[in-house]
Amino acid sequence: MVETKKVRNGFALLITLAVLAAVIALLGVMSGYLERAHRDSDKNGALIQARLLFEDIRGILEKQHGNESFYSVAYASPIPFASKDGTFSLTLSCAPIDRGVNIHWLFLPIERKYGYLKEAALETMTKLAETYGIVDTERLIRMIETYAEVDEDTKKSRHYLKDGIISYEQFREIVETYIRENDDREIERIRWRDYFVFYPPEENLSIGRIHGDFASAELIALWFDMDAEEVKENWTPAKGAFEAFLSSHGLGYDKKIFSETFPKRSVCEVDFVYKETMYGFRFAEIEGEVRDFEFLGETKQ
Repeated sequence: MVETKKVRNGFALLITLAVLAAVIALLGVMSGYLERAHRDSDKNGALIQARLLFEDIRGILEKQHGNESFYSVAYASPIPFASKDGTFSLTLSCAPIDRGVNIHWLFLPIERKYGYLKEAALETMTKLAETYGIVDTERLIRMIETYAEVDEDTKKSRHYLKDGIISYEQFREIVETYIRENDDREIERIRWRDYFVFYPPEENLSIGRIHGDFASAELIALWFDMDAEEVKENWTPAKGAFEAFLSSHGLGYDKKIFSETFPKRSVCEVDFVYKETMYGFRFAEIEGEVRDFEFLGETKQ
């Protein structure tokens, strides 16, 4: 009987330990869940705050459409805003959309009226391949071109660029597929947004050129075979800066590719603090319409 009692006690102890272990595990799960729920709650609150801010900013910026003075300041450096009591602040940063080569130029037929734009896009890809050692540039270009392939009747239409438009996120999917197929990790070093634009071009392609005054130092260095570090050190985007910068180096530019007009399309980002955490959102201002809200989540402080 004594042995039987000991065995029962042993089983009871094992059961107790098993239950305790299960309880501890469940507590760990619950703790993690509550922490995630708290974070999700904060994120959802930040998203609501971002939408409210976006609606307020939309009303202001739509009134500023075409105001070169305002956008000259917004393009030059981030604009900070703060409430009178100092309890809330945000920072607005804007850049012209057309400050790089439009990725959609790759979809243009080379033989048609604006074939020179396709040539510009192809040349940019070739230069990037040389700079970063891309393994199979032709394969990558073909993947981009075929991603939004359309039929021949559509290609004959001047509106065909509106079909199959790809976003930056979709472009990244293409790049990731290319990496898997070609085991080409060098391509991951490329900051594509320094060179390309991922918005549909303006309908009139003759004015949908690169706004050189606000181009990135990386694009200027790539296009004009200059030292990237030197350009970064000496280049300051501003109205009239592009021609002056190139002239100081004895260089000119193709006015069919680079525009002298002031940008009419912008992409902006807003950083704001919600519950002691920095969040951000992005949107575009195109032809007087503020649109394409995108919540970026937490951003670096």
